[in-house]
Amino acid sequence: MSLLGMSPTPPLGYQPCDPAAVRERVAQLELGYRELVALAGRRRSRLEESRRLWKFFWDAGEEEAWMGEQERLLSSEDVGRDLTSSLRLLSQHAAFRGELSARATSLEEVLARGKDLVAQGGLGAAEVARRVVEVEGRWRALGELATQRERRLKEAAGFFQFQAEATDVERWLEDTSRLATSPELGHDEYSTRSLARQHREVQEEVRNHRPAIDALQDQAEALPPALATRPEVAQRLPELDRRYRELVARAEGRGQDLEDALVFYTMRSEADACGLWVGEKEQWLHAMEVPAKLEDLEVVQQR
Repeated sequence: MSLLGMSPTPPLGYQPCDPAAVRERVAQLELGYRELVALAGRRRSRLEESRRLWKFFWDAGEEEAWMGEQERLLSSEDVGRDLTSSLRLLSQHAAFRGELSARATSLEEVLARGKDLVAQGGLGAAEVARRVVEVEGRWRALGELATQRERRLKEAAGFFQFQAEATDVERWLEDTSRLATSPELGHDEYSTRSLARQHREVQEEVRNHRPAIDALQDQAEALPPALATRPEVAQRLPELDRRYRELVARAEGRGQDLEDALVFYTMRSEADACGLWVGEKEQWLHAMEVPAKLEDLEVVQQR
């Protein structure tokens, strides 16, 4: 080819690169990779931060939703219609108190995560701080609401307890009054003595019931003014005390009547016995014959 005056053609296939160019290219690739890794790390960090942020908002929302439901229940004016229903509501509230204590653990964990986000000063830190304050305030308010609800339920239970026990005392007064004011005084010494013994037992029961009347007074004094001044309490207590004192007086009166009747029947029994003895002696005297002998006369005189 050179003999014909023509330039040589470059060979086909692999041609070696300049090492400097290769190193430069590798360095560029390594730099780009490191930048990509750093970018991915920052992206992951932002995503993780965003995940923690929205998880906090979600969990805080769940806690507030639960608190909202409890606020509605605790704001109920229902305190029961009687002692049984009132005690049932009080038992349910005690169970809620246990649930409230258990819920505090999860809430504290949510609030701790929120405070960590605020301390890091990252995405949405100001909004997180506001939500933390809101949730804490609502939790405190829920605790106060639960305390108020418990107080109302206990007051209602105390009121219904007073009513139930006052009703029991009224029934006892009615039943005992029939026994203590019975006109039956017996028809002889034996029946009257039996009635007197039974009446002494009634009087003992009446005396022993005085503490129950006093306990009602203590219960009424423990009630809040709004309940203590209701007619079921303020008017009922004096009436019960009046009926009790009246019962005591009537029981004493019947006791005296029975004692008088017993004295009468005892005297009559003794008089009947004396009369019987006199009658026997009269019959004996009328039937007696005067003996003819002095010795027999002395025997008759001794009789």
